[in-house]
Amino acid sequence: WEDGVEEFVARFLSAHDLDFVLMSVHFLSAWPDPEWVFEFDPAVKPLSGRYADYFNAVAGGIQSGLFDGVAHLDLIKQPGRPVLQTNREDVAAVLELCRDRGMSMEINTSGLRKKIAEPYPSWEIIDMALDAGVPVTLGSDAHKPDQVGLAFADMASRYGARIQANTVRYRGRRMVRDAAAARAERPRA
Repeated sequence: WEDGVEEFVARFLSAHDLDFVLMSVHFLSAWPDPEWVFEFDPAVKPLSGRYADYFNAVAGGIQSGLFDGVAHLDLIKQPGRPVLQTNREDVAAVLELCRDRGMSMEINTSGLRKKIAEPYPSWEIIDMALDAGVPVTLGSDAHKPDQVGLAFADMASRYGARIQANTVRYRGRRMVRDAAAARAERPRA
């Protein structure tokens, strides 16, 4: 997601029969080239301001109504500088917006194999989302076959019935809350 791409994304989505559309933010149009969420100059703006820019962009993507879920919610986080330390209100507002707009939040386990060493979003943000009743999906953002489903069992162990009750799937861009119902709706070959 980036401001100004709404029409392109809407045309693309209407031309394809999809089950689930995740929204992510990697670039912010207000930031100078070649900055993006993984590489930016903290001397230009304090980190809390960078985090705020990012969460404002995420909120814009949610408000667009084009997407079903939000991917790796705190992708911008820097090691040792959790977003909740400075931008808790921004995160809470985005979670509330997700819930109120009927969107899910992806719990992306790829961060566990990276320097950040925690999922996207952080454990604490996952707790906030579950407490707020935000539906969740699990994703491993796999770049290799052995990364598919990375740490899904750990998520189930850590959160138990709490995560199971909030985990959703999608069929034809419709949220399905019951895993058994989602399997039953799956087209047969």
